[in-house]
Amino acid sequence: MVAYLQKLGTGIPWREAAAVEIVGDVQNPFPKDPAAIRAGADLFAQNCAVCHGANGEGNIGPELEPESYEDADLFQIIYNGITENGMPAFASLGSTKVWQLVNFVNYREEH
Repeated sequence: MVAYLQKLGTGIPWREAAAVEIVGDVQNPFPKDPAAIRAGADLFAQNCAVCHGANGEGNIGPELEPESYEDADLFQIIYNGITENGMPAFASLGSTKVWQLVNFVNYREEH
């Protein structure tokens, strides 16, 4: 049901027009910062865990292994979403919160 609801509206062309291309060097302002990772954990639980599992183990969405993405690439994926597979954009969270998500996904400790 969740996957179906998230898929609704993904074929609408405005999504592509609304995507933001970030030009220039994109650098993580909080690399491996424990406070950013904790904040990212809360954001992940609220926005991502339904699809990616509570610890990024995968569910509807793919498994998210720490440090499997470059920070800048992961930022762009989270910020703009992925139209082809139904992952929504999280630009509405703002860049600081997206960076906190990047830090959680890439630098959380494995349990």
